[in-house]
Amino acid sequence: MFIAASLPAQEYLEKIARESCSCTKSVSDTGNTERMYMELGLCMIKAAEPYKKQLKKDYNINLDNMENEGEALGKVIGLKMATICPDVLIKLSQKESPGAKSAEPSQESFQGRVTKIEKDFFVIFSVNDNAGKSLKFYWLTNTESNIELVNNYEKLFDKDVKVKYHSMMLFDPRISDYRYFNVLDKIEQLSR
Repeated sequence: MFIAASLPAQEYLEKIARESCSCTKSVSDTGNTERMYMELGLCMIKAAEPYKKQLKKDYNINLDNMENEGEALGKVIGLKMATICPDVLIKLSQKESPGAKSAEPSQESFQGRVTKIEKDFFVIFSVNDNAGKSLKFYWLTNTESNIELVNNYEKLFDKDVKVKYHSMMLFDPRISDYRYFNVLDKIEQLSR
């Protein structure tokens, strides 16, 4: 058995998340949600095992008590996985959703002015329309745009945009539950 040297929390969490990401690529594609989550959990536990003592010390997660600690481990590792392999988590969440059998999620559009750009694990655009409705759009994957988005997305602040997006159910660690997020597919700056 591999014995992990003492590493700072962020370093060993990244190692656990990377190994979990790699393992989840082989998670069963049977459509059975319960089995899928069980396999994902086993991937996380296997990757976390070498860091058992550090997880107990830093996060009070006891790997010997997974019946009660499994959710806590899932939150900590899942959040880190979201920054390393969001595509894998998106794929898994699409398997879970009732519409997962359709090739593409239904796409919607929204037009308005960018009122806020948040940079956390992902970039989040807040857009207000003329009627006062405000929506948040999460930039999780490769997104089409009429501007060079990677280097110029901050220039969209206070600009009028047209957004194409789809809703996706993802785990939100702040509320310890799944909820729908508006995932950005395309954003175009409109000329005035």
